[in-house]
Amino acid sequence: MADEVVAKVQTEDTTQAEGNVLGLVAGDAATKTYLMFAATDGAETAKLSLDSLGIDFLESEDNKTYLIDAHIIERDTAGQDSGTIRLYGYVSRGTGAASMLVNQISSVPREDVALFGVAATLTADTTTGAIDINVTGLTGLIIKYVARVMVTEVSTAYA
Repeated sequence: MADEVVAKVQTEDTTQAEGNVLGLVAGDAATKTYLMFAATDGAETAKLSLDSLGIDFLESEDNKTYLIDAHIIERDTAGQDSGTIRLYGYVSRGTGAASMLVNQISSVPREDVALFGVAATLTADTTTGAIDINVTGLTGLIIKYVARVMVTEVSTAYA
């Protein structure tokens, strides 16, 4: 079991717990929760971001696997229609960003009829190492999104 687990509030947008779970090295496993935001104007695609931190992606590190569980709520700016999307998947990274693999397990929308077709996808940038969650809006609508994104990670690092 865990030798040590530390929980803390990092900022107003994130919480984190990490520890030496596998007896390998400190920080070999962690769970983090992020509050992320986006807006789309029409059928464009936008990345969820940590606005108040000035960070527009989730970072990845070598030799780690990340489980992503995103609960996204959406509402058009006219205030008439809303919906939710649950996006679930994982990203695995070996040595270097180019080794990143994404497996999006599901994206389950629950929307008012007017927002049917709004989508969310999980992607990895194999140049920068970013893990991105993208949302795509609908023609003629300005939609705002807020998400609670839970990330659980495990490392294969050894002491």
